[in-house]
Amino acid sequence: MGSEVCGAVIDRQSGWGSVTITGKGYATITITTGPQETGDRYIDQWIKEKQTCMIKGGAVLLYYRRRKEKSPAIPKGPQNQQQHALLPRDMITSQASNSTPPVDIVVRLQKDGKGRFSSPYDKSVLRPKVTIAEFFSWFAKQTGYGGMEGPSLLKFTFKDAMPVPKATEIARGNEDHFSYMRRDIKEQSEKARTFMPDLKEFVVLVTAPGWGSPPGLEEEEW
Repeated sequence: MGSEVCGAVIDRQSGWGSVTITGKGYATITITTGPQETGDRYIDQWIKEKQTCMIKGGAVLLYYRRRKEKSPAIPKGPQNQQQHALLPRDMITSQASNSTPPVDIVVRLQKDGKGRFSSPYDKSVLRPKVTIAEFFSWFAKQTGYGGMEGPSLLKFTFKDAMPVPKATEIARGNEDHFSYMRRDIKEQSEKARTFMPDLKEFVVLVTAPGWGSPPGLEEEEW
């Protein structure tokens, strides 16, 4: 019946028989089937709600079922507000933070004695498996400064830390200090997001103390 289906694809070259679609107020359509039929093999035919599709003999067809309408969505605003009223404030903050993408942590290296910096490196250069010796040596290879082992001291500046930038100097070989600094990066980036919700990039500047200094800025009128 048309109340159950809305159409059919009829194989005209299937077994001997016929397909008849009829209904009060509609013209009756009869399609014969059999191996002798020529022309288009498949016919796509609509079936109205008050029509009936009857199959005779070995006719073969494929029905289209009517799609069931989805029930209307239930507004969730008041319910969510009620649930939030029962949750601790820190849990509400955590849920809200999960809806925004995490801050992208990038690393930039001092590349010359004039204080210029490199293109950004991915935070993976500071992943936990990287030892302090490996990082200092990598810094030397990227910048050409500090010999094979790298400089004796590196300064890590969290440029986007809030409410003010934060910096720490780490001596080559101080693995504990290096590990603490890495953990602090994540904490400081999350803290910065509370001050600037739209913050997308948290930059860590790595410099070698004593390797030149940025030129002084001359005062000028605005």
